[in-house]
Amino acid sequence: MVIGDVKGSDSSPRYVMLGAHMDTVYNADGAVDNTSGTVTVLEMARNMVKEKPRRTIRFALWSGEEEGLFGSGAYWDAHEDDIMRNCIYYENLDMPNIDTMRGYNGWIGTNDNGTIEHYEAIRDKVIDQEPRFDKYNITVDYSELRFGSDQAHWAANGKRTCFVGGSGSWEYHTYMDTIDHINPESLELFGMIIASHAFYLAKMD
Repeated sequence: MVIGDVKGSDSSPRYVMLGAHMDTVYNADGAVDNTSGTVTVLEMARNMVKEKPRRTIRFALWSGEEEGLFGSGAYWDAHEDDIMRNCIYYENLDMPNIDTMRGYNGWIGTNDNGTIEHYEAIRDKVIDQEPRFDKYNITVDYSELRFGSDQAHWAANGKRTCFVGGSGSWEYHTYMDTIDHINPESLELFGMIIASHAFYLAKMD
């Protein structure tokens, strides 16, 4: 796993966390699952370092997700007390790629109903400022998120979290999960929404 911080401007130990798994199954290139999530997290970190968040924003790239959420699980076990006290919110990006051959739909699921209106407002603002994104349909709704990807550890322990996913890929977990299916524009859209939400949380907490 790889962990890095954009330090907050105050001395609080509180932080917002964003992550994605960087492993893939043995027989796949893993372009959609989950290089798309990995590069989106890296780009958010690269851009966020230019900002001045009030709270720290922590970025994580996990190993061993495909085998059983092992990387994020090991991190949780080693840092559980700190996470329970100080992690404001964890945002997980797992296949945030929208393959326009399969439609223009994407999804943000959150286990905190109070954040839905914020995600929707940010989504609408981003699309209003960038009309090229108007063709995408990003829905936001409630989900318990207790299984399926790395956010499960946070959800299972009552922490606020979300899952970010695109239109999916029929080729994921096969040798056909290649870069041909990547839509960079959709990664940019999700990155702008999620980074804006993380910065909002880091400022308002």
